[in-house]
Amino acid sequence: MPNDYLTFARRMEMLRLIPEKPSDPISTTLLHKKLERDYRCTKRTVERDLESLSVAYQLYTETNGRSNSWGFVAGGKQLLHRSNSAAALSFILAEPYLKQVLPSHAFRQIKPQFEEAKSSLKKFSGTMSVWPDRIRVLPETKQLLPPEQCEATWEIITEALLQNKQLAVSYASRSHQDTKQLNLTPLALVAKGATHYLVATANDYTTPYIYALHRIADVRLTDALCPDNSNFDIDDFLRNFGWGHSGDIELIADISESIASRLQETPISHQQEIHGPADNGRYRLTAIVPDDQETRWWVYGLNEHIRVEAPEHWVEEFASKAQTMAKLYGVIPDDSEAADSQSDNNAESPVV
Repeated sequence: MPNDYLTFARRMEMLRLIPEKPSDPISTTLLHKKLERDYRCTKRTVERDLESLSVAYQLYTETNGRSNSWGFVAGGKQLLHRSNSAAALSFILAEPYLKQVLPSHAFRQIKPQFEEAKSSLKKFSGTMSVWPDRIRVLPETKQLLPPEQCEATWEIITEALLQNKQLAVSYASRSHQDTKQLNLTPLALVAKGATHYLVATANDYTTPYIYALHRIADVRLTDALCPDNSNFDIDDFLRNFGWGHSGDIELIADISESIASRLQETPISHQQEIHGPADNGRYRLTAIVPDDQETRWWVYGLNEHIRVEAPEHWVEEFASKAQTMAKLYGVIPDDSEAADSQSDNNAESPVV
């Protein structure tokens, strides 16, 4: 989830926590204590949020020694509930993103704000009131339906992460033919497309693996605290796993006229050059792009509209896959099952 949406959720919860009575302000320290459990924010972050919110909302501050307290001016909180049309629309558009990544109890705390925004938007006159029926945000690529996932499982796992406690789970293999009883030390949650994954170590092992949440059953929060995992870096782990940015490469490829036109309008990177056409009608693309799974999948999806010339390891990978596809469709004889097996590069094979 992009940080902008988490910032949005944190600030909405902050406004909810600020007392309505001007005579009963809340200290920055107490606000921070109430927020840090769900949002992992620092006291300085809370202070910056309050300073920013005070410009848009009718907040006042009192200073007692080295401590500040915050409250709404008389009638200010009522103005918060009577959101303008743009603010109400922002709530509605943010809801599906926040629902995916916030712990369940945290989302429930701000859910009334979304319901109120929907109700408010219907009352506005003008174009804003019909905006939700006039706009759709579509994915760039095909989105799979989310797997069935128990809400209680999600809630217990997020609670384990927040409390730094271990989990006892039953975990089904990818084929669901084998179920293991595991003690997991949770390290991080990853949302990838429609699926959520738990990064954790199992039993006495120290190597992290990725566990699909929808294959976790009979989950139980234990009293055992997790061992120190301060050296764990989620971004490094994802890069090594193949899900993160592991550096840039120079992509050189011949592309069709239609793809050249598309990339001239919506470039694949800020460092992109397109030259041509050549005598065969193709264009030459040169671009600095991430050496990651998503970029390679984008190239796969172009099919005959692109022929990669560099980097060499991409050329070898694509050529191998093209040969496997040709065998699959009977274009060339399938004389080696071993070759097929070796060229099968399942993107999620490290997921247990």
